[in-house]
Amino acid sequence: MKIFDIETLGLLPLEKEKNSDEIIIKSNKIIAISLLDIDSDSPISFYGDDEKKILEQFWNAVKNETTLVGFNCIAFDISFILIRSLLNGVRISDNFKNLKIIDIRKVIYPYTDFGVGRLRDFCHYLSIPYTSKDGCEMKKLYEEKNWEEIKKHSEEDVLITKKIYEKCVSCNMLNEE
Repeated sequence: MKIFDIETLGLLPLEKEKNSDEIIIKSNKIIAISLLDIDSDSPISFYGDDEKKILEQFWNAVKNETTLVGFNCIAFDISFILIRSLLNGVRISDNFKNLKIIDIRKVIYPYTDFGVGRLRDFCHYLSIPYTSKDGCEMKKLYEEKNWEEIKKHSEEDVLITKKIYEKCVSCNMLNEE
C-alpha cells in the first residue's frame, strides 16, 4: 500500500481560456508526484519539467500495488493523473483497474461530496505540524525552478496523509490494510 500526492500548476487538468473555445491542455501540468510506502517514513518523489517522465515513473512505481491512499485523491489526484496520462500518451499500469483507492477525505466525509477542509486544515484540526510552503504557491515555486521546495511540500503531504490515515484507523473509521 502506498500513499501518494501530486503537485500541479492549477486545479484543472484542462482549461478553457476566457472568452475562447480553445482548450489549453499544457498549462496545468503535474510537476511532482510523491509516494510513501505505508511501512516507511521515507517518501520518493518524481518531479521536474518533464510531465511525461513523471507520469511514467509514477505508473512504474505503482505497477505492483493493490492499494493507493490519498487525500481528496479521487476527485483531484487520480482524475488529474489519468487525464494528463492520456494527453501525454502514457500507458497506465495494468493493475490500475483493480487498484483499491482509499480517499481519506471520503473516509472523513463519507456521505457527501461537499466536505470542507484541505489537507492543511486537517493538520490544524488534528495538531499535525507542517513546515513546507502551501500548495497554492506551487506555480510560483515552479517559475522559480525551486524543485527542492516543491519536493519538500509534496513529501510532507504524503507524510501528513499517512498520519491522518493512521488516525482514521485508530478511530475505527478504516480497517488497517
